[in-house]
Amino acid sequence: MAFTLVSPDNYDTLIKTLEGRLPRSAMSYNVLKMLRGHLHPPTITTEVYAFNGTIVKEQNTDTVFISIIQYRKVYNDYAVIISSPEIVNLEMTSALDKLVDWSLPICFCAVDEAFSETVAELCLRNGQLEAKDQCQFMAMSRDKAVSIDVDVPSLPGGESIVVKELSPGDGGLVARRWKFSSEGSETMISDTIKHTGSAGVYVSGELVSWVVIFVIGSINALYTEDAQRGKGYAALTMRKVCKVAGDKGLVPNVQVQIGNTASKKLMHKVGLEDSHIVEWISYNPNTSL
Repeated sequence: MAFTLVSPDNYDTLIKTLEGRLPRSAMSYNVLKMLRGHLHPPTITTEVYAFNGTIVKEQNTDTVFISIIQYRKVYNDYAVIISSPEIVNLEMTSALDKLVDWSLPICFCAVDEAFSETVAELCLRNGQLEAKDQCQFMAMSRDKAVSIDVDVPSLPGGESIVVKELSPGDGGLVARRWKFSSEGSETMISDTIKHTGSAGVYVSGELVSWVVIFVIGSINALYTEDAQRGKGYAALTMRKVCKVAGDKGLVPNVQVQIGNTASKKLMHKVGLEDSHIVEWISYNPNTSL
């Protein structure tokens, strides 16, 4: 048994299956919706695989195991998004090991805690486990997102405030402030802004707070300039991006590092709810061999 490539003709069926797993499957669900809705930047190649070719639940047994592999040209690496069943057997694990190209760096994105140790073991078997970052997965239903009313406050002194999607030209600033930025990030973020979705707060024409919907299916890179913090702009930005995501047919979701109580409080304020614990796992091939 092995993972087989899912034809775009079957994406709608798979979307319905993933919809039944929400909110846990939100990232995979969003990637499929992006592919269907032409929200996918050309610099990223996405392939969707199903274990044993199964894309629907069989009777009362949830055997659907989806692995989405994205090749990111600007980084020359992979992002892997997994939607796994509650029980992952050895055949599934072996099939995943064979599916993944271990010759390049890989980010396994928001892996369910129940499966994360298995993924970490595969990394150690094939190369180097660079990092594991445990997070709280939080999400908002699409129905709730589309109903959001983004109230824009009035500012004293005649300053104007505008809340809207970013322009690709904002990608440089977003990349410079992003804590995970590296060579190629400006290109990747600008391309993502152009095709996928984002939100920002502009005060008198100056961008002061922003966030981006990444192609991996989650909301990332939230940042507010230091001088503008404490004014509610981060919450305003998040409310807008959740609305944008919902209007595009996506399920808003974020991953907050365990222990980051301030961020978690902000997300609760915006209306996102706790779902489950996940881990981001970074892998590098053992280049010394």
